[in-house]
Amino acid sequence: NNGRVPVAVAKLAGVLSIRLIATAFAPGKEGTITPMGTARGEKRVIPELMKQLQNRGYKGGKVRLTHCDNSALAERMKEAILEKYPGVRVDINPTGMLCSFYAERGGLLVAFECEK
Repeated sequence: NNGRVPVAVAKLAGVLSIRLIATAFAPGKEGTITPMGTARGEKRVIPELMKQLQNRGYKGGKVRLTHCDNSALAERMKEAILEKYPGVRVDINPTGMLCSFYAERGGLLVAFECEK
């Protein structure tokens, strides 16, 4: 809906239940949204997000999950994080106005601390 993906591609992705996984912190592209992968269906999103966390240097710091009308997905992500990293702090919040625009309905934003 926010114009970053052609309408036909977005409709096809919706019909096929393809979920885009992207970052705003790609090396050399900070501040732009860069695709990192896809997952087909919500069940495959959590394992892919967990893989991306590890690839990006996550080792058990604080995590903030921000969802756009998808608290169930945020809860499942929290459970996956706590299963692998018991005792870490994971906060869940609904998206605000601008983040709702970028995440779109059903989206999940993941922010986390990692080692430098």
